[in-house]
Amino acid sequence: MKKIIKLPILLAFLFVLTFISHCFATGALAARLLYEPSSVTLTGPTQIRVIVDTQGESVKSAVAVVTFDTSYIQITDVAPGDFFTTVTSETSTGGEVVITGTLELTQTEGVTGSGTLATLTVNPLLNTQNLVLGFLCSSEGMDDSNIMSTEDENLLATDEQCEQNIEGSYVIEIEEEEATVSATTKGDQPVMPEELPQAGFRSWLKWITSGLALIGIGLLLL
Repeated sequence: MKKIIKLPILLAFLFVLTFISHCFATGALAARLLYEPSSVTLTGPTQIRVIVDTQGESVKSAVAVVTFDTSYIQITDVAPGDFFTTVTSETSTGGEVVITGTLELTQTEGVTGSGTLATLTVNPLLNTQNLVLGFLCSSEGMDDSNIMSTEDENLLATDEQCEQNIEGSYVIEIEEEEATVSATTKGDQPVMPEELPQAGFRSWLKWITSGLALIGIGLLLL
């Protein structure tokens, strides 16, 4: 009788153990995006790599939508990496850089492992203790980050999969004068004020008075 009771308990225990092991294995093998270095102090223009880690999956393309706060940094350059055959970038949306990597159609076997999608050149503008480089990624997103397998499966399709991405966290420490110059320029061009100073009534009165004085002196010399 005791053996009959112990058997269901043993089977239930094995089932739970198998389920937990499967969950841990699935989490450990989730494809992801990350930054290298993921944490560093920025004291000037710095290169940060966007990494694709397939965790053993064979993939044919990836899109990384990089997000950042434009108050603290500018991304001045996006250099293609060597993990995919073709890499393009789009910077038309403020605070975002969309990086797309694809393979040639003939490379049906895909690529596996970990490699550089692109290298960002980050220019710090203002000091902060918590600058975050993130990835736009969610189960509801249509145009956000994704990693496509050779079987046309999006490996970043769920919120749980998106949580496997590793964002970057940085400290900015630049000289106060440099920070002021960086914050008031865009690239090599100064940022002009929204409105130029307007000449007031006092300025016009001053010019009119000076003009009348010159006319009076001219009349006296005639």
